[in-house]
Amino acid sequence: WERNGRWSLWTNTVAEKPYPCYGEVDTREYAQYHKPLAEQTKATGHAVRALYLYAGMAEAAVRAGDHTLLSACRTLWNDVVNAQLYVTGGVGSAAMGEAFTFDYDLPNDSVYAETCASVALAFFGRALFQADPDSVYADVIERVLFNALPAAMQQDGRRYNYVNPLEVWPERCARSPVAAHVKPVRQPWFACACCPPNLARMLTSLGRYVFSTSKSRAYLHQFIGCEAQLVLDGQPVRLEVTGDYPYGGNVAVTVHPQTALPWALCVRKPAWCQKAALTLNGEPVEPPVDNGYWVLERAWNDGDILALTLDMPPVFVQAHPKVRADAGRVCLTRGPVVYCLEQADNGENLSALRVLPGEPVTEIPLPGLPYRMSALNLAGMRRNVCGDALYAPWAQEETPVRFIAVPYACWGNREPGEMLVWMRA
Repeated sequence: WERNGRWSLWTNTVAEKPYPCYGEVDTREYAQYHKPLAEQTKATGHAVRALYLYAGMAEAAVRAGDHTLLSACRTLWNDVVNAQLYVTGGVGSAAMGEAFTFDYDLPNDSVYAETCASVALAFFGRALFQADPDSVYADVIERVLFNALPAAMQQDGRRYNYVNPLEVWPERCARSPVAAHVKPVRQPWFACACCPPNLARMLTSLGRYVFSTSKSRAYLHQFIGCEAQLVLDGQPVRLEVTGDYPYGGNVAVTVHPQTALPWALCVRKPAWCQKAALTLNGEPVEPPVDNGYWVLERAWNDGDILALTLDMPPVFVQAHPKVRADAGRVCLTRGPVVYCLEQADNGENLSALRVLPGEPVTEIPLPGLPYRMSALNLAGMRRNVCGDALYAPWAQEETPVRFIAVPYACWGNREPGEMLVWMRA
């Protein structure tokens, strides 16, 4: 295998070594044929290929009624989303081999998180929902749709990210071979141009991720403005979704059935949502929740409106203690949207900033953000420079500052500079 003019040998097995040396790869595990599919329990190897495989496994298991294979798919899904998933919806942390590594290995500045891998993760989640109508799949897909995917494309649609970092230090990207794959600006094209068309395919097939049906149930998974024509028990139904989501918590679903037969509208209750109010034609309702979906079953009339008001306060999120890259750090979210700091708003050396999670966070307008996006203003401290010494006795010398966070989906659309998702706390 040739890379940068050097030849490397990838062995077929790595025997008698509890921790194989860097560069020694079991090609069977890398290509996911180290075990029969139904016996695999860990997401390994090339991340895009793995997730395409798992999506295909799930589709095949559903169609064939293969419960053993379906059980393996559930195990693999849980392994990915509970131990190898970035807060932005990125997957595949290693640049070498574009691969999964091991649980909780989620570096921010040397991450790979290929755009195609996030697309494939959405494929996998959608396939599993066919067997398990549960909101856990739509919650992860939402994370991908509102963070990883829009961040992969420039706002003008002319440049793209193959790699999706959570921390950018432009000089390190330019000078360190460890981070050379991370780009501080999006690229116009790639020698292996899989990500731009994959992103286009995902965006043009959004309908498959917004709604689905099952007999007499219509599932609303994603709160994306649209109009959908569905068929429930042979009867056509038209649904309209409007609102200001994801930068506001207001969503309305207008129902236009052609018959008065009863059926159930199942609306996802987002995992991040701690407080919500629902009304039907202006009257408060408290429908039961089934597998993460509010279920309203009735004989619907033309023009019925189900309105949701989802409370979306800014929330500081912490990672599992085993995610060493995020130890002592927090990430700022609001609803499904992940925020980040950029040099354009906060000056250079973002690592010198420390956020104060107990202080209020306010929403502010910021020129240059598209649609109805807003920035968040938060309180923190900036560590002062104490002389020119490389090392010096510790001193608590900081200056109070206010800094600005923007949606991660928007990073890199101004002048090139640093970017940071996980902030010191």
